[in-house]
Amino acid sequence: MISNGLSIPDVRGIGVLSTILGTFAVPMWQKFPIKFLRAHDAEDAMFRSYELSSIFTIALAFVVAFTYAQDWKLAMLTTIGVALAVAFNPLTSLFTSTKKNAVKGIVKATSTGPATAILSGLSVGMESAVWAVVVICIAFAGGLLLYNSAGPLYVLYGVAMIGIGMLSMTGNNVAMDSFGPISDNANGIAEMAWQGLDDEETKKRVR
Repeated sequence: MISNGLSIPDVRGIGVLSTILGTFAVPMWQKFPIKFLRAHDAEDAMFRSYELSSIFTIALAFVVAFTYAQDWKLAMLTTIGVALAVAFNPLTSLFTSTKKNAVKGIVKATSTGPATAILSGLSVGMESAVWAVVVICIAFAGGLLLYNSAGPLYVLYGVAMIGIGMLSMTGNNVAMDSFGPISDNANGIAEMAWQGLDDEETKKRVR
C-alpha cells in the first residue's frame, strides 16, 4: 500500500488548485444567494472560502486515492488533515477575535492594571495552546484507528499524510494570516487620521 501510496502526496498539488478556487471565491460570499451562507464581514468570507477549498480538496483526494492506490483510507487520512486545518479557524477565532469572550476578558482585565492584564493574556494564551494540542491529538488518533492493525510503519505514514492534508491549503492560510496585520494597520491609520473628529459619520467609519 505504501509503495502505491507514495503518489498520494500529490494532494499538495490539489491543495494549490483548491487555494486558487478559494481565493477567487472570497468576494462572492457577501452577496451569496443563500442567506445563511452569506458573509457578514471579511473574516466570515475567508472562512467560507476556506471551507469551499476544503470540500474541493477532499473530493479530489478521494479521486486520487482510488485512481492511484485503490485505498479509501488514504483519502480518509487527507480528510482528517483537512478537517484539522478547518478546525483551527474557529479555534483561533475563539481566542483572538475581538468579538469573543477571551479577548473581551483581557480588555476588561486592563482596567485593573498591567499585572491583571498580563496574567489574563498569559492564561488565555496557555488555554488556546492546550485546545490546539487536543485537536491535533484527536486527528492523530484517527490515523492510528485507520492503520493500527497494519503495524507502526503504516501508522507513521498515516500521521505524515494527515500532516500533508493539513498543509494542503497553505496558500489560504498565508492569505488569512496577512489579513490581520493589514486590517489592524489600516484601522490604526484611520483612528490616527480621524482623531478628535466626533461627528456621527466619522464614528461609523472608525467602527
